[in-house]
Amino acid sequence: MPHDFPIGASSLSAAPEVPSGALGSELLDLPFAEAKRRAIAAFEDAYVEGVMQRCGGNTSEAARQAGLDRSNFRRLLRKGR
Repeated sequence: MPHDFPIGASSLSAAPEVPSGALGSELLDLPFAEAKRRAIAAFEDAYVEGVMQRCGGNTSEAARQAGLDRSNFRRLLRKGR
């Protein structure tokens, strides 16, 4: 219900706080579609890299842990390079 979320005048005029990292303030200067594309690409790169490190470079095991079939996981690997 609206009354459960009180909004004061100061919260309406304050700029939102932007987290650092993949969603840094530099994305706010881009159109939404481009900022979204870059954020997704950054997430995919970091995720694939992390899973590959955890699996010692074993693509089949990394794909299993990611819940993807190996061909889709390999596509993500190639996409990030």
